[in-house]
Amino acid sequence: MQINHPLWRLLDREYTTHSQLARVRSGFAPHVQIEINSFAGSSRWSDPFLAILHAKKLLLLATLDALGAVVYLLYEAKLVRDTLAQAGWVHCAYGALHMHGAELVKHGVALPLFHLLQENLLGPVEHGGRRYTYPSGYYLPVIELLVGLHARAQVKYISREQFLHSVSSHLHGYGAAVVTWPISIPTMEDPPEEEVDRSETERRIFSWAYTRLSKNQPCALFPEDAVIEKFPPIPL
Repeated sequence: MQINHPLWRLLDREYTTHSQLARVRSGFAPHVQIEINSFAGSSRWSDPFLAILHAKKLLLLATLDALGAVVYLLYEAKLVRDTLAQAGWVHCAYGALHMHGAELVKHGVALPLFHLLQENLLGPVEHGGRRYTYPSGYYLPVIELLVGLHARAQVKYISREQFLHSVSSHLHGYGAAVVTWPISIPTMEDPPEEEVDRSETERRIFSWAYTRLSKNQPCALFPEDAVIEKFPPIPL
């Protein structure tokens, strides 16, 4: 089932028509198709970062089902040129890669799948004059930190994936949440100085959050700007 999963078909070629996508969708299990169908139409979020809240049930599907459904819906958004929906599904893809990261590591496909998704599908998406990326050199170390955070939290009655979804929704402090969020990069030819500064600040905040999490020092709120300025922006 894992070898023949529709996710691999979605990653194997470009899809340019709804009929091509529909044939791939038929390969998903019925309950996954139901979740995919529930997101038909335009985006239902006002900001890409809110997408993971709307797509929680979808992201909590089994590992390949969750990633496959997100990729499928990203393709659908591309076909109708809904850039807000595309940007939201990019955030969901990075969210799923973190939520299910330990399982992907277990099967030895985490980093190859991360690079394949980032380079072929996630990287080219633009919305509102910016695109979203994630520092690839931090992906596996962050998964390790998140697994450790889950183990220390000793949360009962919810799965590790549910816990990590709540982490990315900053229910366990901003420090842990930030290391699961992609970073925005301005795409205009001559970006305004404030857009460049914003991207650099996001990279400094990531640096701060990763350092805190590495030292087992979760932080509920963002620190003062003067503290953030002391951290070097992480490389992308």
